[in-house]
Amino acid sequence: MTPCELRKRTAAFARMIDALLRPFLRQIDTRDVATQLRRAAFSVASNYRATGRAKSHKDFTSKLATVLEEADEAQGWLKTLRDCKLIDPRALEGPLREATELVRIFTAAHETAKRNDRRDE
Repeated sequence: MTPCELRKRTAAFARMIDALLRPFLRQIDTRDVATQLRRAAFSVASNYRATGRAKSHKDFTSKLATVLEEADEAQGWLKTLRDCKLIDPRALEGPLREATELVRIFTAAHETAKRNDRRDE
């Protein structure tokens, strides 16, 4: 997957989460989790975009670590919504699958970037 394709994919993930959560942002029992999830999803997209502007390979690795952290957080909030039965679990299947795939992608990318950092030292 190219950086451009991944940039589009992270942006699509943010839009998917936004569309999913719009009805739940006004409900008192789901507002806090929905807000946190929305922020994490948008942060995945914005921080991945920032990796393209990294000043060095170490800066890239650091920014990638932030992307991974935010993707993991988004995945965690989706699991919370599912496990607490705050949203119909069927509505969460696609977003949770995508969050899981993004965590896998960014875990592998971050591990590779760290290896390359060590190699360049």
